[in-house]
Amino acid sequence: FVEIMAPVFSQKAWRCVWHMIQNDLVHGWGLDFAFRNCAQPANERMGVVDSQWIHHQSIPSLGNQ
Repeated sequence: FVEIMAPVFSQKAWRCVWHMIQNDLVHGWGLDFAFRNCAQPANERMGVVDSQWIHHQSIPSLGNQ
């Protein structure tokens, strides 16, 4: 299981995925599957960084409304 909390994209990949990310998204379910289409071959151009921390602030999101 990998949670998409803070994805990082190259400029080229961002041009491919920006339309997938909408302001009304409550969750990112399935985006990881779709993002791989923007980084072909995905097995050579995608990775998971699991050694960084993210501090969650108590700011309500669309999912908490």
